Amino acid sequence: TFALYNWVEFTKSDQVHEESIMPASGVVSPRSSVEVTVQLKAIEKRILSNSVTLEIQDVGAVLPVAQSIPIPITGEAYKIEVDVKFPEEGVTGIDFGTVKVVDDHTREITIQNTGKR
Repeated sequence: TFALYNWVEFTKSDQVHEESIMPASGVVSPRSSVEVTVQLKAIEKRILSNSVTLEIQDVGAVLPVAQSIPIPITGEAYKIEVDVKFPEEGVTGIDFGTVKVVDDHTREITIQNTGKR
């Protein structure tokens, strides 16, 4: 018997959907399998905890859903974060002041990666 699969809506209600499943539905032939891609496209830094339900029924959809399988989806969306320290405390920039032509002046800034490993 051919089995029809369909993904039921993600459970989160108040946030933009960052997850997608392709293909969203299809048919699995007897003694075969299909590959489904689940994608996370993060739009903000956060811990992801969600679920989606996979429903299975006969291909004609004559009978009710034969199987309903909740599938949890978890992960962590992070962003690259850096901290920049300038030579003068409280000043966000590099001020060379007055520099005579042909003189060479240097200033150092520190860039620290404060993000995840």
